[in-house]
Amino acid sequence: MKRLVWLVSLPAVLLVGTYVAALIINFEDAAPSPIAERMRALMTERPEVKEGENAYVFAFGFDSEKGASAVEWGRKKLDWLAEADSDPDESDLGELPGNTWSASRDRAPRFRELASGQDTFLTTDDALLAEWVADEAWLLDRYLALTQYPHWRESIPDHAALPFVPFSDVMEGQKLLMGKALLAADKDRGEEVSALLENDLKFWRMVLAESDLLITKMIATAAVRRHFQLGNVVLRRLSESGEEGPTGAPSLWAEPMTAEERSLDRVMAGEWLYGNRLLQDFVESSSHDRILWSLMKPLFQPQDLENRRAESLVRWGEELEVPLEELPAALESARSSVVDKENRLGLYNLSGRMLLDGEMPLPAYGEYLARVADLEGVRRAALLAARLRDGDSVGAAGLVNPYTGDPLPLENGSVVKFVGLAKGEKGRHDFPL
Repeated sequence: MKRLVWLVSLPAVLLVGTYVAALIINFEDAAPSPIAERMRALMTERPEVKEGENAYVFAFGFDSEKGASAVEWGRKKLDWLAEADSDPDESDLGELPGNTWSASRDRAPRFRELASGQDTFLTTDDALLAEWVADEAWLLDRYLALTQYPHWRESIPDHAALPFVPFSDVMEGQKLLMGKALLAADKDRGEEVSALLENDLKFWRMVLAESDLLITKMIATAAVRRHFQLGNVVLRRLSESGEEGPTGAPSLWAEPMTAEERSLDRVMAGEWLYGNRLLQDFVESSSHDRILWSLMKPLFQPQDLENRRAESLVRWGEELEVPLEELPAALESARSSVVDKENRLGLYNLSGRMLLDGEMPLPAYGEYLARVADLEGVRRAALLAARLRDGDSVGAAGLVNPYTGDPLPLENGSVVKFVGLAKGEKGRHDFPL
């Protein structure tokens, strides 16, 4: 009988003993690692940007109602969010302190179809297009004002419930700009076309370089990609309108994408800091099982988790800091490798390592990196199409695939094609002459 009791109680004794050992092992958290300190410094030691030069505040208020100030609305929203942010357990942030404009709700019904897609307005009747641009001239003016800002300095949210910049409304402004450029091209106003395209690309390349969050980086990437695609259509119209002399691209099209624009360093630091705040929000919230968490919390070492996350992100990023011609092989290696090779066994910070396993796998970031890197090939393909239309064979000579060095294919003599590293349709780009 005693033997049976011993056999039955042995697992419980071992379990309790293991837990006690885990408590002893987790008596003290780790010190901040040099890599974690470096990541934090990327966010906390950024050069100061004056509010009057920061497009983020304006963009945050871009959805303000017609006639309102986007800057004042953006500041009001940020102040409101700062107050709401004081309670991370509050799931309902309440109503915004004012009225907003929404394309789906407030756009005139007769314009909804032509503006519904990314490029549907390009094939619509010019008279209807002109009506739309005139009807929403106030929104276009707001977008043009946004593109004049020289810097982008965004706030890192403290928890997941906080909203981001209303980028969908901002992108409506970009469509209106392209609509205005198309109408100008139809009337042979080449200088106006060039100025509109130049301002648009300058703004989004600035956001691309200065963004601190992955969502912002990807929005800027999409905006730059769309700029070249729609801009190519605008320049085709200009070349068909009877404009004398070259009807080529604006000067910024000829400037290669910079290392800062392509880099994910700031984004990785921003995602690291954002993730730290979300994890802290989770720990302090009441959304998890209280009994289970009372057992797991003593095994949670927040600084050690921050160190592990920083080191994983930096190690992954360093493998991809290569010239564009070496990126395909490096990216394929990163996609197929086991990113976190450290030993997952052990009791130290067991709870933290379990939370780390639930994060987005690092190879998934490779797709985002590919989309950003592809912008150089997109730029070259769009510029090549413009120069071929102008008969500039000398200027077209060096515009090759950035990954292979091969000439960009000209399908049927009329479409410049570029296939990038991004998967699916996001990696295929056509630029008709």
